[in-house]
Amino acid sequence: MLAYVIRRLGALVVILFGSSFLLYNLSAYSTDPLADLRLSDAPNKEQLILNLTRELRLDLPPPIRYFIWLRGVLGVFVGNPNFGLTREQEPVIDAITGAIPTTVRLVFVATIVAIILGIALGITSALRQYT
Repeated sequence: MLAYVIRRLGALVVILFGSSFLLYNLSAYSTDPLADLRLSDAPNKEQLILNLTRELRLDLPPPIRYFIWLRGVLGVFVGNPNFGLTREQEPVIDAITGAIPTTVRLVFVATIVAIILGIALGITSALRQYT
């Protein structure tokens, strides 16, 4: 039984790592965070592009940036998490903690609606059996 649990946990880690790696890289390759600046007519456009490139480490390839990000995220296990900064230079953890109450409310309401609809459809299909 213990071997089964360890195998399942190992598979969980591999799946989480693989899916986060794929999603991070797909997102990084499909978007251009500098697109708005490149189309801008600001007089200091080149300086803004250089600053944003340095802040977001866009001079590194996305797989390398993923492992830098992963190192900060895995800091949770040693008590020093670093999720990075938003474009407004605010810690990402503050944005996450601000979104948690709204997310919990949304999940709660969606669960209640799913239960009500599930029971209603279940009763309806049971009453109209074979029709």
